[in-house]
Amino acid sequence: MFDFGEAGKTYTKVYSNCDNVELFLNGASLGMLASKGTGVFIMEDVLLEVGQADVKAVGTCADEPGSQYIDTITWKIIASRQTDQYENIVLHKPVYASSEEGIGSDGASTVAENIVDGDESSRWAAQTKNAAGEWDAKYPEWICVDLGAVYNIAKIDLVFESKANRTYDYKIYTSLDTVPEEKQGPVPAGFTEVYARIGNTEVGKQSAITLEETQARYVLIEMLSCSAYSEVAKYVTASIFELSVAGEKAEGTE
Repeated sequence: MFDFGEAGKTYTKVYSNCDNVELFLNGASLGMLASKGTGVFIMEDVLLEVGQADVKAVGTCADEPGSQYIDTITWKIIASRQTDQYENIVLHKPVYASSEEGIGSDGASTVAENIVDGDESSRWAAQTKNAAGEWDAKYPEWICVDLGAVYNIAKIDLVFESKANRTYDYKIYTSLDTVPEEKQGPVPAGFTEVYARIGNTEVGKQSAITLEETQARYVLIEMLSCSAYSEVAKYVTASIFELSVAGEKAEGTE
């Protein structure tokens, strides 16, 4: 069971080579998903209530009458904490990274600061080439934001690179006082793991991450691996379009 996030309406995205995809929630059909292009199906305003949500997608193909292709996932839905009352506390804050590409193959900026610029069309990408100019992306990579003060963290939202339906395994760490040294390798000492997503199947925008009783000045995302990375695809690096963190300044802190 995956921790999906808070109760309320959300959208569901399914990737399939089928002609049609029907969505089921807790055994009841919600109808057919809308095709949004080759292999992408979306349903808006799916209402998730507190508790367990058993989600099933059933695909059918016109040239295979009677055949069905089925995928399922179970989500844990928690009560809303009304995190929309909080500001995005990472917007335009200082950023540290284990590495950065700088300029992507398309000529666009891929610097670390892009993940907190409020623009989901810009991104950070970790280093992709070695000193010899060869493709040589490494894992893990990490990126960290300095909030400037200690905050009570309520919710974290992430939007990852989604090219070729890639997925990333990742962890989230926090610290009250550790300034990270910018270099490739493990997470700097002094950070505490507060969330992990291993075996991740979500492409692009991740389910909202809610944290209980977490205070931090530094929030760090560690990118552990990518489904599209291989010895023949060493150009596939860690890449995040946007990070947003909802929270409020902790009392009695500067």
